[in-house]
Amino acid sequence: MKKILMLVVIALSSFLCTAQETKKIVELKKQLKHKQDTSARIETLLEISRSFLYGTEVNKNHIDSAMVYCDHAKKLSTQIKYHRGFAKYNIIQSRIQYVQGNVDKAREIALKVINGEKKTNAHETLGDAYRELNNYYDYGPDNDLKIKYSENAVSEYRKGTNKKALADGLGELSMTYFSIEQYNKCIIIGLEALEVYNQIKLKGEVLLYSVMGMSYNYLGIHQESIRYELMGAKLGEENGDESTSMGILYNSIGMSYFNLQNYALAQKYHEKGYEYAVINKDTYLIYTIASNIVNAMLFQKKYKEADRFFNNVIQNYKPGTVTEKFTIKRRLQNINLKLRKYGIAKKYTDEMFSTAKEAPEELGEIGVFIMHECSIEYYLAIKNFNEAQKHLKIIDQHARKGDAKTFWKRIYNWGFKIDSAQGNYVSAIKNYQKYKAVNDSIIDESKGNLINLMQIQYETEKKDKDINEKAKNIQLLTEQKKLQDEKIEKDRVTRLIIIAFSGLLILIIALLYNRYRIKQKNQRILETKQKELELKQAEIETKNIKLQNLVSEKEWLLKEIHHRVKNNLQIVMSLLNTQSAYLEDKVALTAIRDSQHRVHSMSLIHQKLYKSDNMAAINMPEYINELTQYLKDSFDLARYLTFEMDVEDMDMDVSQAVPLGLILNEAITNAIKYAFPGNSEGIISISLQNSVDDYFILKIADNGVGLPHDFDNRKINSLGMRLMNGLSGDLDGIFKIYNEIGTVVSVEFEYRYHLTDSHS
Repeated sequence: MKKILMLVVIALSSFLCTAQETKKIVELKKQLKHKQDTSARIETLLEISRSFLYGTEVNKNHIDSAMVYCDHAKKLSTQIKYHRGFAKYNIIQSRIQYVQGNVDKAREIALKVINGEKKTNAHETLGDAYRELNNYYDYGPDNDLKIKYSENAVSEYRKGTNKKALADGLGELSMTYFSIEQYNKCIIIGLEALEVYNQIKLKGEVLLYSVMGMSYNYLGIHQESIRYELMGAKLGEENGDESTSMGILYNSIGMSYFNLQNYALAQKYHEKGYEYAVINKDTYLIYTIASNIVNAMLFQKKYKEADRFFNNVIQNYKPGTVTEKFTIKRRLQNINLKLRKYGIAKKYTDEMFSTAKEAPEELGEIGVFIMHECSIEYYLAIKNFNEAQKHLKIIDQHARKGDAKTFWKRIYNWGFKIDSAQGNYVSAIKNYQKYKAVNDSIIDESKGNLINLMQIQYETEKKDKDINEKAKNIQLLTEQKKLQDEKIEKDRVTRLIIIAFSGLLILIIALLYNRYRIKQKNQRILETKQKELELKQAEIETKNIKLQNLVSEKEWLLKEIHHRVKNNLQIVMSLLNTQSAYLEDKVALTAIRDSQHRVHSMSLIHQKLYKSDNMAAINMPEYINELTQYLKDSFDLARYLTFEMDVEDMDMDVSQAVPLGLILNEAITNAIKYAFPGNSEGIISISLQNSVDDYFILKIADNGVGLPHDFDNRKINSLGMRLMNGLSGDLDGIFKIYNEIGTVVSVEFEYRYHLTDSHS
C-alpha cells in the first residue's frame, strides 16, 4: 500500500492542486475576458500557462498552448515594466524545459530566478521558484535537496502575504517528509497546512489528508489515521474526484480498520477503494485492494465468498506484473487452505516460489517473507512440522538482515504455533514471551509516537504564540500611525466625495430620464409584438382543432375497417360451417373445421382491435385466453383436457400477433387431435415468456403420446406444418418441434417494440 501512495506522491507532488488543472483553465479563460488591469491580466495569463504544464499527461499541444499564453504575459510585462511578470515567466520557462526532458536546463533557469529574486525580497516569487526547483529532483538520492528546497519555499511564503501559496507549500513539504518516512514531521506540517487553509476558508487537498492519515497509521495511531483519511474521502466525494487517489485513500482506511481488528469495516472500505481502481482500470491497484478484501473476508471466515470474489477478479483482469501474479498465487493459497483443499493449496504454494524467481528484485524482502510465511501456514495445516521449521529458519535469517519489529513479532508467533503443535511447550512459551515483548514494544512505540507528536505540537503552538505576541505589538504601533494618516486622508477624501457626489447625482438624474424614455419606447414595441403573438396563437389553436378532428376521423375509420374485417371473417366462418353441413367425407370436414379455427384466430384479433383504444396492438394474455377457450368449446374438451397458461403481460403489434395466433391454433389443434388418443385425460401448457434481451419464446407443450421416434418435421408436408414453418419465417423466428414429456412446439422470435398507437 505504501508503494502505491508513493507513486501518487511522486506523480502529484509538484503542486497539490494539479488534479483539477483542466477545469481551472476554462475558468481562468473566462476571468481573463473581464480583467481590465494589465498586471491582473498578466497574472491570469501566467496562471493559464502554468495550468497547461501540470496535468498528468502533458503533451506537445499543452506545451504550445502554455508558450502562447506565457509569451503574451511577457509582452504585457515589457510594456508596463512588471518585474514580477518577468520572474514568473522564467519559472514557467524552466517548467517547459523540464517536461521536455531538459532537466539540467530547467534547474539552471530556476536557480537564476532564485538568485535574482533574493535581491528584491520578492518572497512569493522566491517561494514559487523554490517549489518548482524541488520538483526537478527525485526521491531517494536527492531527498536532502528536496527537503531543502521545500523548506526554503515555505520560509519565503511565511514572509509574504499569500496564505494560499503558504498552505500549498506546507502541504507539499508535508508530502515530502512522508516520502522520506519522517512521519512526525509530515503530520506537524500537514496540520499547519490545514490550519492555514481553514483561515482562508478552504478545505485543502485530498492527497494531503491521505499522507497525514497514512503517517498516523505507520506510527500506530490508527484512530487519528481513520479520522483524517475519512475527512479526505469526504472532500474527494464532494469534489467528484474519481482518480486512483480515491482508491488508494479508501484502501488505506480499510488497512487502518484492519489494524484495529474491525474486519467488517475493513472489507467495506477496501471494496469502496476497489470501485475506484476498477473505474481507472489500474490493474496493480485492483489486485492490491482485491488481495486486502480477500484477507478481510478470511478473517471473518467468509471463505467461499472470498473464493468467488477473487476468482471473478482473476477472470476479469489479466495480471501484468510479477507482483500481481504473485498476489494471485498467495491469495488462492490462503483461500484453499481455509477451505481445507490442501492439494490445491500446495499447488499455489509451489507456484509462489516459481513466480518469485521471475523478478526477485521486484518482490523484495517482504515478498520472500510472505512466500515462506505462507509455506509455514500450509505445512502447519497438514501437520508437517519439520518443513514448517525449515521455512521458519529461512525467514528468521532474512529478518536478521534488518530490524523490522513487525517481522520478528510474526516470526515468534509462528514459532509459538509450531512448538505448540509439536508439544514443545517450553519452547512454545519462550516464543510466546518473545512475541509479547515485541508486541508490547510496538505498542509502547506507538504511544511514544503519540506523546512526541503532542509535545512537538505544544512547542510549535507555544512558539507561534510568542511570535504572534510580538507581531501584535508591532501591529499596534503600526495601526496607531496608520490611524493618524487615515484621519488626514479621510478629511481630504470627504471633500472630494462631496464634489463627486454632486456631479454623480446630476448624471444619475440624466440617466434616469433617458432610461424612462427608453422604457416607454420598449413598452410600445412589446405591445405590438404581444398582439402579433396573440394572432399567431389563435391561428395555431385553429390548426390544432382541425388536426384533432382529422385524428378522430382516422380513429373512427380504423375501427370501422377492423369491424368490417371481423364481420367478413365471421361470414367466411359461417360459409365454411354451412359447407360442412353438406359434407360427409371426414377428411374434408376436418379441413373445413381447421380452416374455421384459423379464420377465427384472425377474426378474434380484429374484434379486439376495434373494441380497444389502441388500434395497432393486442394484449396477448387476453387474446390467447379467448382463443384457447374457443378451441376448448369447439372440441368439447372440458371433460378430459386441462389448459395451463403462463403468458407474460404484454401488448404485441398486429404484425406479430396474427402469425402467433395462427401458430398457436395449429399447435393446439394438433395436440387435441393426436396427443390424447381415445379422449384420454391430459394437459396442454401454453407459455409466452421473455428469454433473453428482446427475444420471446412461444411454447405449446402437452403430456400426450409424443412424436414418433423417426419424426422429422422437414419431411412432413402437411398444411399445418407448412403453415407453422412459414409463419415462423414471417416472424424471423426459430421454429422447433420435439419430444419432452409429450410433444413441444416452440417459436423463438424477436419482439418488436415500435408499436403504432392509434392516436398517431
